[in-house]
Amino acid sequence: MSAIPSAREVIRSDGLSVIDPINQTPVVIGASSSGTASTVYSYSSPQTLVDEQGQGPGVEEVAHILSNSGGPVIFVKIATTVAASNGTVTSVGGSPACTFAGAATIDTRLRVVIVTGGTNGTATFKYCCDDAPSITDDSLRTYSETLTVPAGGTFAVPNLGITITFPVGTHVAGASHTIDVQCAGWNSTDLAAAFTALMASVHADAWRFAYPVTSKACGDEAAHALLVTALQTQLNSLATVSRHRRGIIAAEQGGTSAAVATALASVTGERVLVAFGQSRRATVKPFPGFAYPTLHAAGCFAQRASSSL
Repeated sequence: MSAIPSAREVIRSDGLSVIDPINQTPVVIGASSSGTASTVYSYSSPQTLVDEQGQGPGVEEVAHILSNSGGPVIFVKIATTVAASNGTVTSVGGSPACTFAGAATIDTRLRVVIVTGGTNGTATFKYCCDDAPSITDDSLRTYSETLTVPAGGTFAVPNLGITITFPVGTHVAGASHTIDVQCAGWNSTDLAAAFTALMASVHADAWRFAYPVTSKACGDEAAHALLVTALQTQLNSLATVSRHRRGIIAAEQGGTSAAVATALASVTGERVLVAFGQSRRATVKPFPGFAYPTLHAAGCFAQRASSSL
């Protein structure tokens, strides 16, 4: 008897959509959890982007532009000289304090809430990966489904790169544990290496502006001012060989306008748009506990420029 014809279907839960042609091709330079440092990529598919680059500040901004302005978008995975770091845990509600380990793929405030009290293996919890210091209304946080605390006490948060350890003891319903985690960052040397890779690639002449995506590990307002100067230097160098390009970059990561004004007082960057402030916007690549991250407003300028210049 001959074999019965059959077919196998794989359902992709991400459901990242097909995009339209872009108006002005940007270069996004940023960190990602996969891919090869100082390597140039081109993406027209958000799904392919996530498959190849994983998570990270650069991935988030490429996906944002693809979804809202179209593609292709050139992406340079930047080397991250500055290591990721985790802050201090704040525990409220009487439960034994959780501990957190690992290198985060994004900047965020991770929040863990005990839903049902009990010991490891019986208590339940939920977590939020898009919390922020400015959020006080719990309804504005995106939570995962309710999960059982593993009997062994450890839980690896999918896509975030952080492992939660629930200590032995009785966890109290309503208790919470929060920590600020920072992904790896880059410096001026890393930026120069990214531009060297870009200009040696087949995409050297295919772009109109560059958007290096910073993270908290890139430093304070004074450190960002140095990055503005570094970006201006790269663009000036291209202008000497008749490649007249522009740049967009953040002025800070959560600082004050007064501090930014002081840091930029002596900076010259006529080829660079320096953006101030944060924006909370829907991600086009959500995962459990992560849907409305707080990102820098520079990403909104880059997206608009991609479709409007």
